[in-house]
Amino acid sequence: MKQKIILSIAILSLLSLAVFVSAQDCIDNEAGVDFYKKGSILWNGEKLEDHCGEMQMANQVYEYYCEDDFQQIKAIECSNGCEDGACIKLVPEEEPVELPEDIDEEEEILICQGCPLNKKCYPFGYRKSGNYCSDEQEFIVQKKADFVCDNNFECDSNLCINSECISGSLWTKFMKFLSNLFG
Repeated sequence: MKQKIILSIAILSLLSLAVFVSAQDCIDNEAGVDFYKKGSILWNGEKLEDHCGEMQMANQVYEYYCEDDFQQIKAIECSNGCEDGACIKLVPEEEPVELPEDIDEEEEILICQGCPLNKKCYPFGYRKSGNYCSDEQEFIVQKKADFVCDNNFECDSNLCINSECISGSLWTKFMKFLSNLFG
């Protein structure tokens, strides 16, 4: 009788363990969506890897991810092509790059590694009409003299010295002084 009870408890334990394991339906190894990194998910014990499309869809990446413990897939057109399950990143451009017409704003932000604006992707640090492309993927008004800065492009004078925007006219005076001093 004791053996039957122990055997019954063991079987129930195994069944509850099986139920627990199947409740964890989706595990994402890259914790979200990153079109520029090949990743995979574990879905009910099966490994599903991000991959590029075939033939006419070769520039698309199919990104697997988990949402509320369920497997999801999102396809997106890679503007620079797709290779080994990830969109190809280019070396940062000096000029804006055209974005595909058929993508929405959310996809623009994921594809563009700079600032998306009017279906173009502007590189980080790009200056346009008194603004610069920030690392927050948006254009920000350039700073005036005496404001704190990290990079030259943040300042309207394009001069950030000792973490402070310097007036362009002050710099011109300094350069003229050095020129007169050293001939």
